[in-house]
Amino acid sequence: MIEGGISKLDLKRRNRMQVLKAVREKGPISRVDIAALLQITRAAVTIITNEMIDQHILEEVGEEPAEPNGSTFSMPEAIQGDYLAKEGIPAHCTVWQENGKLVGIYGETEVEFRYCGKTVFAAYSRKDPAKRCSTMEFYIRNGQAWAVRCYTRIYQRIDG
Repeated sequence: MIEGGISKLDLKRRNRMQVLKAVREKGPISRVDIAALLQITRAAVTIITNEMIDQHILEEVGEEPAEPNGSTFSMPEAIQGDYLAKEGIPAHCTVWQENGKLVGIYGETEVEFRYCGKTVFAAYSRKDPAKRCSTMEFYIRNGQAWAVRCYTRIYQRIDG
């Protein structure tokens, strides 16, 4: 132990307890969301959750795809902006409002965002409206999105 610090074992125990508490309070939650919630690395969350799965403390469940619910998102201005994922190959996502609809560019594809509930949207190709491109969850703080999760990648807002 470092004087005035915390041992690695104590830190690991604390992180395990925080992960378990997050799962109990939030119900099914992704590793990415746990990492963001607890402000610890995704690698640490993966190690902790894998150990807990092996010990039969946690059970991994599949993600149900969010489906558009036909309603309208009440804060479209909160999510309009530019987002960038810097890990691995950089990727870009832009969101704006056009003729009362949320639209944008996800990678190289022009998309229309269809509201699924909370801050989750299904992105569909504008050229082929039946083709679903992604599910996106926006993270909003103080009335403005600071990031969007597309599958396992987090795109951070780079404007505003």
